[in-house]
Amino acid sequence: MSHYHEESFGETPAAVVEDAMEQAEVAQAEADAVNQEDLLRIDFLNSGKSIQVLAGETLHNAAAKLDLMIPKACVWEFVALVKC
Repeated sequence: MSHYHEESFGETPAAVVEDAMEQAEVAQAEADAVNQEDLLRIDFLNSGKSIQVLAGETLHNAAAKLDLMIPKACVWEFVALVKC
């Protein structure tokens, strides 16, 4: 156990817990207010995964909810070669 290290940061402050609870209540109220008919279905064919989202949500956010990664920018390779 020569490489063992333990830290303790104490309890979560009450104000942080209260804020988290309030945010959870707001999120639940917003989720309850969503009309299922307003949801759009996105199918990610290569993965076989799909998700329903509200209009206006980005494909990147939808993919992230499914743990999928869509490249967002060009990748620089070598000195002048750009792969998009």
